[in-house]
Amino acid sequence: MPNDRFDLNPRRLAWLLVALAACLTFAPALGADWLWDDHFFFDPLAPSLRSPLHVFEVFTRDLFSASTLGQRQDTYRPLTVWAWTWVVAFTGGKAWALHAWSLLLHAGGSVLVLELALAMGAPLRAATLAGVAFAASTAQAEAAVWISAVHGVAETGFVLGAALAALRLRGIRQGTVVVACSIGALFCKESGVLAAMTGVAFAAAVAWREAPSDPKWWRGPVALAGALAAVLLAYLMWRARLELPVGRPPFSAAGVLSLAGLLGQSLLLPAWPDVCRPLMPLTAALPGVAVLLAISVLALWYSHARLLVWVALGLALATLLLLGPIAAQTTIASDRYLYLPQALLWAGVATALPDWNFTGLAPRGRLALAVTGLWLVLRAALGYLSVVDLADDVAAFAHSVAEHPENPETHYHLGVALLRVQRIDAAVAALEQGLQLRPNDPRMWSNLTGILINAHREEQAVALIPRFEAILPPSAKAAYNLGLAAQRRGDQGTATRLGLRALALDPNYAHAKVLLAPAP
Repeated sequence: MPNDRFDLNPRRLAWLLVALAACLTFAPALGADWLWDDHFFFDPLAPSLRSPLHVFEVFTRDLFSASTLGQRQDTYRPLTVWAWTWVVAFTGGKAWALHAWSLLLHAGGSVLVLELALAMGAPLRAATLAGVAFAASTAQAEAAVWISAVHGVAETGFVLGAALAALRLRGIRQGTVVVACSIGALFCKESGVLAAMTGVAFAAAVAWREAPSDPKWWRGPVALAGALAAVLLAYLMWRARLELPVGRPPFSAAGVLSLAGLLGQSLLLPAWPDVCRPLMPLTAALPGVAVLLAISVLALWYSHARLLVWVALGLALATLLLLGPIAAQTTIASDRYLYLPQALLWAGVATALPDWNFTGLAPRGRLALAVTGLWLVLRAALGYLSVVDLADDVAAFAHSVAEHPENPETHYHLGVALLRVQRIDAAVAALEQGLQLRPNDPRMWSNLTGILINAHREEQAVALIPRFEAILPPSAKAAYNLGLAAQRRGDQGTATRLGLRALALDPNYAHAKVLLAPAP
């Protein structure tokens, strides 16, 4: 009797095609270095990541307390951090291994997009096209290449898992899997609450579609919602015990519109990856928003699963409403925020595509298929090339500065990146340019003065003191650095004045006390 366990049937071939598209498009990431927050975890390796046995430490601390940064924040991502410990245990924490882990998660998420499209009623070929379109584009570069963006990739996998469970399972099995996926998503990222919303929304749509005349069709979804509410309450109580409150930034139309505009672009030819892209003005966002609306209307018009497409579109909008204010708070419209809404949208679009037959296509259909193929190849080629600009900090932020010279964030991050590779003159120039654009930024003052002190450029530091005292930015570290430069140059009066300024900003800044007495 033949063994068909490993038989490559059409569906498994589709999985393979989508996974290969995801991995091959971003294969150059295996040679990339650390980027942005990656340094705080892997360069050098944080002690909490050295062994999977540190599971209690990982699950009882916020994200950045577990890093070498050591600064407490309210971000809680224990599941993805613990997964890192396993990668480190088996590979020694090499950059290529952590990039490979991110690529595998991206490949898995792309396959889940295909499966969600199938579960919503899309033909296999259409679902495969949607999976490849999602997997291979510049819009995924940041999520696939930046190791610290893996939280959103893993969260998306759990959200799609909740959707699949709601569509394909019933009864206790459905509830168990949706609850498990919701817990997994919450332990990957705070926005993992979307897994619970997704599970309930799709479960309700399926229950109503299967028995619209049954007055009790709502009982199953309500019971599921009750179980998920208990999970969310337990999650909030756990965070409260850890003293990690869940913050909510105020609503921002600019943040939501920026992400909506980028999401519309991502469905055609996505923008080039830009790790420091500022929020888009209304005029720049409108074309992308128009594309998003047009594709959504077409998907609803032609889909045979209109109710499920409505659910997918509603959940994509909920994602934008949740993440848009976060983007506005950071002033950066990051591509990684598009990962989950893209997955939902592509699954919905697939249900509106025809199930074409290669041998029976008319000439017009063959032309359309050829154009679609070229479009997919172009997206993948641009995605492959885009990794170059994310290969390391300097490349990423130099690109951002070139694209957005008016944005002080780009100059700040470029200055920090240049400092890491000991390009002191270039780092000073980048931070100086950032201060021209945002004179009161405490981070730029702290880093610029720190660079000058460590490089023993006291004269250059002292020259900044009049600007500092005219602006008085809220940086105790900068006040101390400038006071130390003045003390080294023999100006004890200025050193004392700046030491008092540092202590006024931070009474616990013990280093500043050395400025209050003459140097021996």
